[in-house]
Amino acid sequence: MTTKGRQAGFSIIELLIVIGIFSLVIIAASQSFVPLLTQSKQQSKIAATNIEGMLGLEVLRRDIAHAGYGLYWGLDPKSSPTPTPTYVEVTAGSDLNGAALNDAPNGIPRPIVIGGGRGLNGSDRLAVKAVNVVSNELSERWTYLYTSPIYTTLIKSPTTENIGSGEYVIVVRPDQTNRSLHFTTTFAGSSLFNGVLANYDTPETTSLIFSLGTTAPPKMTFNRADFYIANANVPTRCAQGTGVLYKAVVNQAVGSTGFLTPLALLDCVADMQVAYRFDSDGDGYADTSADATADQPVDATSSRQIREVRVYLLVQEGQKDLGFTYSNNIVRVGEAGLYGRDFDLGATITNWQNYRWKLYTMIVEPMSLLDWTVAP
Repeated sequence: MTTKGRQAGFSIIELLIVIGIFSLVIIAASQSFVPLLTQSKQQSKIAATNIEGMLGLEVLRRDIAHAGYGLYWGLDPKSSPTPTPTYVEVTAGSDLNGAALNDAPNGIPRPIVIGGGRGLNGSDRLAVKAVNVVSNELSERWTYLYTSPIYTTLIKSPTTENIGSGEYVIVVRPDQTNRSLHFTTTFAGSSLFNGVLANYDTPETTSLIFSLGTTAPPKMTFNRADFYIANANVPTRCAQGTGVLYKAVVNQAVGSTGFLTPLALLDCVADMQVAYRFDSDGDGYADTSADATADQPVDATSSRQIREVRVYLLVQEGQKDLGFTYSNNIVRVGEAGLYGRDFDLGATITNWQNYRWKLYTMIVEPMSLLDWTVAP
């Protein structure tokens, strides 16, 4: 009897007690684990937003810094005949808001054009015009002509940086006060220019050559990239009412049909405001501020006077969090009393309280708008 008693095992009551205790432990552990998992997922999304912001905004910063690169400021009076460029940008039928920022068909291109209220939620739209705002290797190539005693092009090392035969180029003559358009053509080495540059009324020693980044006949004497917020292909994690910040490049091959496939730079964007400071007296320093409440600048001269561009972006950080409440529905997208506007999240964004909101501020100096000359 003693042996059988030792081999009897646990009773049903003992098993039920153990199972009950084990269940309580599991429930307690799960209640602690679920918040940790939710918080971890939220932090992961916030980190992804920050990384995405750094990458996307670097593209925007680079293009603003290069605004005006390779552009001409006037037509060359020393060329015979004087060039009369006619070009196509964007037609109203393909993009009404983009067409509003045109300088076509024959205006002097503005390096920076701000469309006030021409994006989603009344956000601003920014057009940057420069040779190298397209994302290809050809648009980075440049050279210059000099006399020795005939016109010769600079040969660079490595040779992959040299403009290749058949690439379309723009030729600009720089001097103390201007950057004049001489002509556009396909590049075929320095021999091409010996006869053409002889048409100057007076001999010139130096001309700059910029590749337009295409081997097909271009529709413009420059390239153009637009930055704007739209509600196309918005990720499901984004709050309803936000959009995507896009970069869209005007199609050089066909021009009038609008843009190449837009590049998504930043998701879940509620607003973008753009302001600038410019040098009105020509002393090289910014002395006047302007906020683009309407399309600005209105002409090429004032656009070239811009010395600082300020971009403000209101962006959702992470994903929806039912355990979080954002404190204020009014967010200043800009700087109080200076630039931007007050954005009402409650009037635009569904369930705005359960999202975190971050304001990105970027200040860029367009280096290519500074005065420059080339010594003989």
